[in-house]
Parts: sequence; C-alpha cells; structure tokens
Amino acid sequence: MMINNRKIIMDTTIRELRYSDRIRLSAMIKKLTEKIGDDTMLKLVSSSPSRLANDESVENDENKERLIQIGIHLFKQLIEFLEDDVTEWFADLCGIDKEKFILDAPFDIEIIIINQLVDQGKLSSFLVGASKLFNTIKISLSKLSNGRMK
Repeated sequence: MMINNRKIIMDTTIRELRYSDRIRLSAMIKKLTEKIGDDTMLKLVSSSPSRLANDESVENDENKERLIQIGIHLFKQLIEFLEDDVTEWFADLCGIDKEKFILDAPFDIEIIIINQLVDQGKLSSFLVGASKLFNTIKISLSKLSNGRMK
C-alpha cells in the first residue's frame, strides 16, 4: 500500500503558486535571516550580479541561470535551517497533509518540487523582485549609515 502512496506523490504536480505562497516564502526568508544573521543573508542575496537585480526582464540565459543557482542555494539554506516549515509548505504545494508527505514522499522530493517551482517561472520573478527590493534597502541603509558618520 505504501508503494501506491509513493506513486501518487511522485506523480503529483504541485499546484500553481499563489499570493499566500509568496507571503509564506517571505516569512521563511525572514525567519532564516534571524537564524543565520543579516551578514550571511546579505552575502547570499548580494551574490547576484547587480545588473540582474536592476534588469526589468530576466530573458538573458546567464541571468536566469544565476538566479536559479541563487534560488537553489536559498532553498538549501531554508531546508537546512527551517526543515519543518519547508516540509509543511511542500506538503501544501502537493495537496496532502504534512504527516502523509513525511511518510510517503520519495527520497528526492525536494528536487522534484524545486524543479517544478522553477518550471512555473513565478519563483524567478519573485526572486528578481526580492533582489530589487533588497538592493534598494541596502542602498538606503548605506546612505543612512554614511549620513550618520558625517
């Protein structure tokens, strides 16, 4: 019977991302930042080339590839530090409860889900928007910090 359950999960296509997923992902990123520290998160997010954060489109294949790499690294960090939150979100994306997901999901479920998230394209636009916002905040904080030093 468990084999049938595994088959169902493996064949499950995650649902389309919604606004509630953006809120949930943002909350997880905030929680991750609190756990690993601002400096570590800054290094992670600022590893994207500035032109990527400033481009209106992500049509350039190099930019897309870089964004995907940043997203994968971010998900690795989320899974490492917030496994329970990520598991709950992934179960929701698959349309099953968390306990069933934990018991029956295949070994590589994270890879399967992340690939589907990338294929939807909405995750990359979220990451571009988040990167733009982060750079704006970073510039504002830098100006504020420089203003205080004078």
